Amino acid sequence: MHETTSLADDYLLKNSIKIVVADIDYTLIDFARAHKAAIKGLEEKLGSPFSERVNAIFNLINEEHQHKQSESWERKADFDEVIEKIKELEKSSVVKYGVKRWSRESWIIIASQEQGLLLDQHEVENLRDTYWSNHSKNASLYSDADSFVKELTSKNIPLILMTSGDSIMKVQPNLTLIYEPNFSKTYKQQKRIDLLPFQYHSVVIGDPIDKPDLKFFDLIFDQFSKLGKFGKKEILFVGDSPKSDLKVPEELGYSTLLIKR
Repeated sequence: MHETTSLADDYLLKNSIKIVVADIDYTLIDFARAHKAAIKGLEEKLGSPFSERVNAIFNLINEEHQHKQSESWERKADFDEVIEKIKELEKSSVVKYGVKRWSRESWIIIASQEQGLLLDQHEVENLRDTYWSNHSKNASLYSDADSFVKELTSKNIPLILMTSGDSIMKVQPNLTLIYEPNFSKTYKQQKRIDLLPFQYHSVVIGDPIDKPDLKFFDLIFDQFSKLGKFGKKEILFVGDSPKSDLKVPEELGYSTLLIKR
């Protein structure tokens, strides 16, 4: 696995890459900038204590996602408490699809209930839409990713995007949540992917099967035969997560590039 701190290097030139498969958030798109704008949008709707709590839940879940399982973690109890609340909200979908911890709807409901804010179904949906609308409007490419995408275009190298599902949930009148893969996938396609500030060949979204499940990557591998015959080393997977983005392709013999922001 090759590692880099910038996608604007000569890796493509040196390695005769013919197809690129790239993760979106934190790899091509500055997710932190977009998320900050999304949280600001929530603040304008319901004030800073509410938006700060939503952001704190995001940070807690993201921290758990990043930390090594072999290490102790002082915030585990806080994380477990939030996950139990999410499970309760999503109880009708959990058995079939598992806990969708990245559901912004769940964070919004938890934050509002903790602060005594009485939201109804439509208010939760509107806040969810506010978050993602502000996020998409501020989704910009990292400068090195911009150069990288332009290089792919100049060399006629197809770019296939891979991205986790954002776990968009249907909000019920009693403020429980239902996960329906097609609804979640369509929402992400329309509200995020279609608004990306660059061109791409195709995209695989993790609803309901997500990275790093092999079945997710099988959907990507199916794309290759439509583009021609290529050796595995001519196909480059790019991502910011060794586990989610690159472990499976690496084990199967594809070229992999880890971007360390």
